[in-house]
Amino acid sequence: MPLHPVVSLIVVALSAASVAAQGASTPSPAPQNPNFYYPPYTCPDGSQDFFWDYIVIGVEDAGSLYCTTADGAYCHWDMTTDTLHYDSDGGGACSETALAFSASHTCNFYLCGNYAPDNSPLSNVEWPQSGNVSTAGDGSTICNYGQFSSGGPSSTTTCVYDTEGNLDYTQSDYDNCYGDVIPAPCASTPNRRRYRQEDNLTAMLRRKAAAGEIIRVAKPRSS
Repeated sequence: MPLHPVVSLIVVALSAASVAAQGASTPSPAPQNPNFYYPPYTCPDGSQDFFWDYIVIGVEDAGSLYCTTADGAYCHWDMTTDTLHYDSDGGGACSETALAFSASHTCNFYLCGNYAPDNSPLSNVEWPQSGNVSTAGDGSTICNYGQFSSGGPSSTTTCVYDTEGNLDYTQSDYDNCYGDVIPAPCASTPNRRRYRQEDNLTAMLRRKAAAGEIIRVAKPRSS
């Protein structure tokens, strides 16, 4: 027996509302920008200092991760094998495997570009949470570029960005640093704006375009 036309409309409306609700409750993470470095692993939430070293652009899991945790423990993980190399207190303050970068809740830093303007590759990145860890101070993003030799760094460039993502000219080799940086994504806010320079109008248009993909149910007119 066919449904009454009014009943059919109600069923369609409820189905569409269900689809819209499901789409709103499970946002998909923003795609990665290929021009920026996304570490495979990161330090525990609340750490005082985050440091990625021996980065090799194009080799996702190359390098080492060094962390100073909230309680002062110093941890070192090999990112190639995801194994713990050093635990400063020897008491298990550092987990055997590092935290996946996608699971991090540390959202107040920025990503470094893969290359400096002179095409020097990114060599290490630091996110200092504690002012006594780096001269850059709390919440800065420090990007170092250039080739390193056994005798020490050579032809290196340092670019320091403040908590707003602005280049700190007083601590940077600003003639070889890009002014464009993007916020680091985190598990709390996977859909953060990908570019700091995105203005409010662009952001609004992007949100409306995304919203247009969701089926919306019009409210019934009052009789």
